[in-house]
Amino acid sequence: AHTGKLRVVVAENFWGSITRQVAGSKANVTSIITNPNADPHAYEPTTSDARLFAQAQYVVINGAGYDPWASRLLAANPVKGRRVLVIGDLIGKKEGDNPHMWYGPSYVKRVAAKITSDLTSLDRPDAGYFRKQHSHFINQALKGYFQEISYIKHISGGVPVGATESILVYMASALGLNLITPPDFM
Repeated sequence: AHTGKLRVVVAENFWGSITRQVAGSKANVTSIITNPNADPHAYEPTTSDARLFAQAQYVVINGAGYDPWASRLLAANPVKGRRVLVIGDLIGKKEGDNPHMWYGPSYVKRVAAKITSDLTSLDRPDAGYFRKQHSHFINQALKGYFQEISYIKHISGGVPVGATESILVYMASALGLNLITPPDFM
């Protein structure tokens, strides 16, 4: 049922959490994949997922080959006026690139700013509210996160580290760590 709130659907809950915090009480935000053990690469969407995408005014997907099912759902049911944020496109990542962008603090900031901008475009009367929510998210909710990154960078910057997964790459850069693992091994 329509509640007067924006209908927002997000492919994965890590982006859904950011979207929910920026949207606050002005949107109903639904994340499709909420189980941390689910593999977004292999996820099989349900008819309920397709319905959510079809009814959404705003959809956020990771892109960069991480959630190909989400792109297929959008293509199968184009909706006039629906706004879509493909985070890989925003960041400049394509399939084959490291899709774990939520581990990059600068990427998180860019995504939060874009979500704020998109929500503002969809609901102009609540633009001030979304900007206030965005400011709180960046300056308060993430304050400890950024402080911890700064602290680790201060005490461990330049330390050589190895990784077995590409998931560490963006955070290692933010932490100032010297990632010595050859790219072909991740």
